[in-house]
Amino acid sequence: MPTIQQAVVSICEENDITTRDDLYRWCDGLLLWTVEEIGWDRMYELVHDRAIEHWVHHKNPKSAVRTKLQSILTGYKRFTARTSTTTPTTTPTTPTTTPLERARSEIDSSRAVHDIALEKHKTAQQRVVGLREALRIAEVEESTQRKELGEARAQFYGAWSDWQRLC
Repeated sequence: MPTIQQAVVSICEENDITTRDDLYRWCDGLLLWTVEEIGWDRMYELVHDRAIEHWVHHKNPKSAVRTKLQSILTGYKRFTARTSTTTPTTTPTTPTTTPLERARSEIDSSRAVHDIALEKHKTAQQRVVGLREALRIAEVEESTQRKELGEARAQFYGAWSDWQRLC
């Protein structure tokens, strides 16, 4: 059986009540600003029906409803983040996704990651091929330069020996 706080949170989630103004419109259909003018009865009745066991044992259940509302709805001084006010034992009344939908989503995201990795792999392979070609060209240029250097040395030593003979 849910607690008063859990019932308040689920009612707010089901009716898309996120602000104080949303609550006022939902309770009365009007935008009123004082607690005395708000028709809290609708909220009290729903919480009472959902958390009857907790309601009858609570010292002041209406105060608990108001306190919880003021802590989860923006527009109140007591507002804290909605995610921190929900308890881990709260089970959603309607599941957001089924296990099959979650599995399909995980498969889709895995496929997307796989496709990205495959593209990166292909790009890396193309880069390796390009680098190998650049290395082969550099080796050819190096051997050509060595050959030219050898020919230049031979010409230099030949000219030097001719000069020595003449001197």
